[in-house]
This record gives sequence, structure tokens and C-alpha cells, in this order.
Amino acid sequence: DLLGYEFEELVGQDWRITCPPDQHRIIEKADRLRKDGKSSRYEVELLRRDGTRVPVLVSGSPRYEGKEFAGSLAVFTDITMQKRLQQEAIRRAAQADLIYRVGQRISGELDLESLLAEIVRAVRDSFDYYGVMLLICDEKKKRLKLQSIVGGYCDIFPKDLTVKLGEGMIGQAAVTGKTQISGDVSKNHYYIRLSDEETKSELAIPIFS
Repeated sequence: DLLGYEFEELVGQDWRITCPPDQHRIIEKADRLRKDGKSSRYEVELLRRDGTRVPVLVSGSPRYEGKEFAGSLAVFTDITMQKRLQQEAIRRAAQADLIYRVGQRISGELDLESLLAEIVRAVRDSFDYYGVMLLICDEKKKRLKLQSIVGGYCDIFPKDLTVKLGEGMIGQAAVTGKTQISGDVSKNHYYIRLSDEETKSELAIPIFS
């Protein structure tokens, strides 16, 4: 049920058909412990029949026939929800840390340019994004002007980069006041490439004063 197979399809099969190659070592190590008569609990990812992965907690113990090792009994528990909650907790911790660090910057005696640069750097460090840039809106010219940038695109985007209001995901965020997010920018009809960058996903967030 967990992996989407019928009972008859799995009986007699090698365990590797339900386990990604990068997870084999984890199970092989547990198997060695069983043969030494030791039980253990560990986390591993299994492959569903449709090719998707599912994280599970395994509780395994050895089984004997007389004094001969006969095999293992393992109970698999789906921990997908626990993993999601764990990731959410990590994300919230990063947000809290970011808010604290930004607050520390604001309380310091920094000029605006330095302050914005520090904030962009804090966002980059807190969420480990490849690149982060902050653009300021020029209402008269109806454009967004690059103010601060950190990360992998520092040497690609020109320092005088501007984006028209409504142009691309960044411009859309400015015009609509709504966050724009895309896990695959090639499928987002608003997305446009601003330079020779190789962006695959993008998050554009409007900031209000």
C-alpha cells in the first residue's frame, strides 16, 4: 500500500527495486547489523511504483531458525508529514533569524545604501538562495532600479540594471503588489531573462513602505 504495489508483485523480488541507488548503503549497513544479531532504527527513502520517493522510518530486527540467521523483520512507517513539519520548522527558524538580523542592522547607524546591502546579504545567508537582488521603484520613470545584489549573479547583471513596471515576474510583483513565484521559469509566461543568467526558479516579492 505504501509503495503502490500489489502483494504478489513484491514477494520474491530483490529489495533494490523499491530503493533508490543512493539509499542502498543505508539498508546494506542495517542488514550487516541484523546478521550480527542487532536491531536498529533508521531513516531511508523508498521508491514508489510511480517513481516518486517516500521517506520512511525503519524498525528492523533479526530472525533466527535455531541458531541460524534466517532474515529480518522490518516495520516501515511513512514519515512524510513529519519531514514536512521539520522542514517548515527549519524555514520558520530561518525567517526568525532573518528578522532578528535585519532588526540588528536597522538599529545600527548605517546609511540607507549600506543598510539595504546588509539586508540583501542577510536574506541570501538565511535562505541559502543562489542570488538575491533588491530593486527600488522610481515612480516617475515607471521603472525598478537595481539597488543591491549578492550571490551568483553579481558579475552578470549590470550595476545600472533597470526593469520596467509590469516587465517579467519582478515587474509583475511591483505592479500587482503580489508575490510571484515559479519553480520552473520556462513555464511562467511572465518570466523574461534579464541577462546571460541561467535561472531555473524565481521568487519576486513586493516591498511596501
